[in-house]
Amino acid sequence: MKNQNKSSNIVQSILWFIASLSIFAGLWEISSIFGLINKSTLPPPHIFLPEILDYKNFQLSKLEYAQYSPQTYVVFAIWSSTWRVLTGLFLGLSISIPLGIIIGSVKIVDKLLSPLLTFLAPLSPIAWIPLAIVLIGIGNASAVFIVFIGVVFLLTIATTNAVKNVDKKYIDMARNLGASQLQLKTRIILPAILPSVFIILRINFFAAWMAILVAEMVGVSSGLGALIATARALFNIKLILLTMTLI
Repeated sequence: MKNQNKSSNIVQSILWFIASLSIFAGLWEISSIFGLINKSTLPPPHIFLPEILDYKNFQLSKLEYAQYSPQTYVVFAIWSSTWRVLTGLFLGLSISIPLGIIIGSVKIVDKLLSPLLTFLAPLSPIAWIPLAIVLIGIGNASAVFIVFIGVVFLLTIATTNAVKNVDKKYIDMARNLGASQLQLKTRIILPAILPSVFIILRINFFAAWMAILVAEMVGVSSGLGALIATARALFNIKLILLTMTLI
């Protein structure tokens, strides 16, 4: 019964998603028919969709992987952006969880580092781009760094708060049973904080996508950000719409 309900909910979600997009596309088409929008600057779906994989429309000669077919280029662009985001998130998670556990467990470390983290966390990843270019240079490393810097502070703060909110009775019970500090952190604290940390990680995943797109617009020759930067430079509406669809 539960599996049936779950399948039914998935089907309903898909149908509502299709209905939502259909309404949006319909309003776009109607606006075009009545002349509310200019077809040449904002082509409606019936014009745009058949041409989205027409290589000649997108003038990609200056971009990496441009020598391949449009379909192959799209795959490479999505992959380039995705691996940068995932790499930055992995690095941020790898540092923020152990650091957050230490900060949340050791009071003197908490007093020394928490003010610094609170100061740095509100800075937008985009604000770090000039510094990343100066320190690291233009390329994949700086793009990954922007994602990393965009998540590491918030994830560390979230981990620290989660550690402080772990039920003390579990910690006391583990100590009474002879658990070492390592066992306490890996067997009690870590499993307790992971749900809240992954909620923050999921929220930051969207921020990471926005950050990588901006980072790729500055000197990177592949990825969705580079694609939309080229579209902007060429004022190529079809390429802009294609990239927005991919994103």
